[in-house]
Amino acid sequence: MGETLTVSGRNRTDVEIEIRFRPLESKNGNGDRPEVQRVDLIVGQVTGPSASLDTDTNPTTKVVATAVVVPRRT
Repeated sequence: MGETLTVSGRNRTDVEIEIRFRPLESKNGNGDRPEVQRVDLIVGQVTGPSASLDTDTNPTTKVVATAVVVPRRT
């Protein structure tokens, strides 16, 4: 989560992104085995530390794609 992808702007107009998940090997602290149901691809600028410690938003961010995850049957 939260990875940064840098792409050279030379003659590039689009980027293909593949996101993969591994199934959990054990239960979480609550005894559940949660599953991913949806993935949002969020883009925005990261400009460094905020001037205000009370700020918890970034107005440059937006969801550019949403995918519903279909569980793989084994």
